Amino acid sequence: MTVDMRVEETYNTKYLGEWDLPEDGKDALLTIKDVEYETIFNPKTNAEKDEIVLYFEGDVKPMILSARVNKDAIKAALGTGRTKEWVGKKVQLYREPGTWFGKAGFAIRIRPFVSK
Repeated sequence: MTVDMRVEETYNTKYLGEWDLPEDGKDALLTIKDVEYETIFNPKTNAEKDEIVLYFEGDVKPMILSARVNKDAIKAALGTGRTKEWVGKKVQLYREPGTWFGKAGFAIRIRPFVSK
């Protein structure tokens, strides 16, 4: 029997990746449950770095907030750069196409929650 899955589903990473977002291209609306500052190991650079990590309500992997563009976006979206004030707030995550490290792909980006 032929299996139908995205290859990215086999990456088995503990942190959120663009492949974890809805496959139909829609935004993921998430509520921030906790914000931590953790030491993250980057296998590409073989180095550790302290990063902000967002934890969300529900069965969602945590997201490393390493890109400056995302740090600036969440600050603008939530109206504050104080991480403690992000808890309980909603954010929308989406895929942005681009080229990173010479390779075409997607990155997770943040936009403000738009209430209906």
